[in-house]
Amino acid sequence: MASRIGLRMQLMRDQLQQEEQRERQQQHQNAVLQPYMQQRMAGPPAPTPAISAPQQYQSMQVPVEILKVSRD
Repeated sequence: MASRIGLRMQLMRDQLQQEEQRERQQQHQNAVLQPYMQQRMAGPPAPTPAISAPQQYQSMQVPVEILKVSRD
């Protein structure tokens, strides 16, 4: 019986060590990737449209039929 308890305790210790190791690896990955991700999130500025329309036309709604493209 004592060996069963000892084996169970050893298993619990091993599982705890594995969990702690995974957490350390995750923290390390976060520390390494965080500067990279911040740089990626900043990224280039949003592209500006190639054609600038007058302000009065920019907010107009275009009917869906006009936007449809058909292939004949």
